[in-house]
Amino acid sequence: MDTQISADNMIGTCFSWVWDIEQNTFCSDTLVPLLFEDNIGNSVRFKQLIDRLNEYQAVHFKNHIELALKQKIEIQCHLIFNIQHCKYLAKVTISTANLSKVSGHICLIKNLLAQEQEKKLLNEIFHNSSKLVIICDKNLDVIITNTQINQSLGFNDYEILGHRISKIICNNHNTFDEINLRCKQKKPWSGEIILYDKEKQERPFKAMLSTFHDKVKNEYLYIFQLTAMDFSFNQIEYLGKDNDQWSWQNKVDFFQQIDSCREQLDDSESMIVFMLNTFVAGVKNSKKSLWLISHSFYHNDFNKARYKIGLLNQNQICGIIISSKIVKNIHKDLCKIIYKLVKNELNENDNILCHVGVSIDGADAKNNTQLLGHAAQSLISTNDKCINFQGHKINYFDPRVNEINDRKAKIEQALKHSLSTKNINVAYQPIVEIKSLSVKRIEALARFKLAVPFDYTTQEVIEIAEENDWINEVDTLVAEIALKEIDPLSQLLDNQNLSLSINRSMVSTYSNRSNLEDTLSLFKKTNIDLSRITLELTESSIFANDPRVVETIHNIQKAGLTIAIDDFGSGYTSFTNLTKLPMSLIKIDKDIIFGIDKDQHRQLMVKMFTQLIHSLGGKIIAEGVETVKDFMVLQKVGVDYIQGYFFSKPKLLIDHQGTINSINGVVKKYQLTEQVEGNQVHNISSLFVPNLVHIHPDDRVEELMPQLQKSAFLVVFKKNKCIGLVTQDDVNNAISPYINTDAETSHDRLTLSKRAHQIMQTVEYTCETSFSVCDIISHFCEHPNSLMVVTGKTGMLLGVINFEQVKPLIKTYLPLNN
Repeated sequence: MDTQISADNMIGTCFSWVWDIEQNTFCSDTLVPLLFEDNIGNSVRFKQLIDRLNEYQAVHFKNHIELALKQKIEIQCHLIFNIQHCKYLAKVTISTANLSKVSGHICLIKNLLAQEQEKKLLNEIFHNSSKLVIICDKNLDVIITNTQINQSLGFNDYEILGHRISKIICNNHNTFDEINLRCKQKKPWSGEIILYDKEKQERPFKAMLSTFHDKVKNEYLYIFQLTAMDFSFNQIEYLGKDNDQWSWQNKVDFFQQIDSCREQLDDSESMIVFMLNTFVAGVKNSKKSLWLISHSFYHNDFNKARYKIGLLNQNQICGIIISSKIVKNIHKDLCKIIYKLVKNELNENDNILCHVGVSIDGADAKNNTQLLGHAAQSLISTNDKCINFQGHKINYFDPRVNEINDRKAKIEQALKHSLSTKNINVAYQPIVEIKSLSVKRIEALARFKLAVPFDYTTQEVIEIAEENDWINEVDTLVAEIALKEIDPLSQLLDNQNLSLSINRSMVSTYSNRSNLEDTLSLFKKTNIDLSRITLELTESSIFANDPRVVETIHNIQKAGLTIAIDDFGSGYTSFTNLTKLPMSLIKIDKDIIFGIDKDQHRQLMVKMFTQLIHSLGGKIIAEGVETVKDFMVLQKVGVDYIQGYFFSKPKLLIDHQGTINSINGVVKKYQLTEQVEGNQVHNISSLFVPNLVHIHPDDRVEELMPQLQKSAFLVVFKKNKCIGLVTQDDVNNAISPYINTDAETSHDRLTLSKRAHQIMQTVEYTCETSFSVCDIISHFCEHPNSLMVVTGKTGMLLGVINFEQVKPLIKTYLPLNN
């Protein structure tokens, strides 16, 4: 027995029904009230039910009733009913049928979208379709279009609606005439058309034309469904012309090119072979993308002797690159060619992504077949673990190369994030004045805390920043932080006039001038006296002979800043350039300073250069000073400032609380003394013999002879203390006079086996650094042939003085009577 059911939850509900043919009524106690809300009873005329179905469903239902009457069997069919604003799919069963009555039941089996919902969804689908849909009336005036009209052609609705579609159709090939004829014939049409976009540029489309008959108005509507094509007719013609631009178009010619390139390699070069797949809107190696790659390559500034591309078959790009043997340079060259290949004025709207497989000749492949096979295997196995370069995937056959370049890619990604969040630390390294042994300056240096799962160096990160043209952002962030921290630094380092040195890297020459001007503007915005700021510029950028940069440097100096040349001596120096720029400070590169105590030639070079800079009114900073021996040499040659681990490593602001005590501890440990202005020398450490050579007591005489050619005497060390000295005279007295003569015997050769401790002079005279210069001079006046060993309070050797070092001072300190 039927019961009243709510329309909210009727899935699975069944309704009994009867069609009384004689009375022409359709009866159902529960279904009729639900279908006809304004009806009071449980029956309606059968035509009323049929009217609730669309014409197709009505015919469908009647046909099944006729079949049941004819075959006298149970028949089922599906109909759609709208019940209380909801749409349901129903299974209709016709159980009995005769000429007077037809009965059965209707079961609701699925809830469908309501009419309003359906309209809304269809409208959404229409407007957001990936195809461009244009609907025209009988006059071919545009009456409706979807959102693709704006995305594909740039038009807004109001700019196209109501206009003839001929306004945007290019009729070069009589296309519109053909479409117009088909519309008059009420026939469908498909083909290729070119539409004008808002900028009057031609855009190719694949088109389908269909007709729709509006029975209510008895009018025909014309529906255009358009799909953007890969390239236009003009480009197709151009593509045919460009086919000969590939360096090869088959495997045989490709191998010949590989052989030719291999013959031209020198010892510092390597050859890489790559295979490349392109993807445009998910389509792999489309004809247009191949043409665009070819067009980009042959219209770009590539060195065609070092970069070559061609086709392995009809749709597979492969290439050759001549690079260095350094992995990072190989990857840099590969990224360069990928970047330029996908950048083309003809494909601004096409986002070309590449997958690249790479093999390196001589590293992972020994012949052409292996090179090609390994590149192909690498291309096939591109996945998420490959190197990502701006969305492109690169995979080397050698996993070690992938690891190296993946490391770099991860640092790049982490650095990019740090720059976007301004998450950079600044460390400060003191610069100590030799004359006063106090901190006069401090250099601000970038330090990074990158979210990568491995260790890295600051220099490594700086190089990556330079390669990606991010170094300006790094320098600016460091400057901003340092300018805020200069005041607390001045308090911690006990110098209210502390000078701040800030680096300005100028790698990208096209923006050097603007970067310098931006830096000056940044400094002027602060309340800091500009005379306290030193701008350090790399030697290579200063001497790039760019007159605009030189002019800007002069303007910065006029504003009150000090200009310093950083890393001087790294290879770009021209002494004539020193007179062209307002350089107040010169920082000698640490590679020159390292181990200078053992290299007399470098000592003389630094001494000469220091005298030159002093004569020009400048001062010298020595970078990378790590030992007291380096300090003593640099003090002697006249350097003004010391920077390096000898006094302090770079530290964050908070870590500088004990820096002054630490520097004073170094001064005390090595008994360093301040210098006094004037011609007289007041510190005996400046009299030390340079280039001392240390030897072991058990070293053989034969081993000592070559070392005496570098130094006048050798210092014999035992447990960090000097126990004796060896001169050339000591060696001559120890060996046979027949050595290296025709009369030499085996007995004579044995004299070369004597040990250093057997022939050395024991230390006769020693003093500490507190010994005055006058006392030293007096000593050598009495003992001119002696050697004075200078030690610290703990007995550690600091240096050695001989008569030659003191001789120039004798007249100054002890004037003789005429």
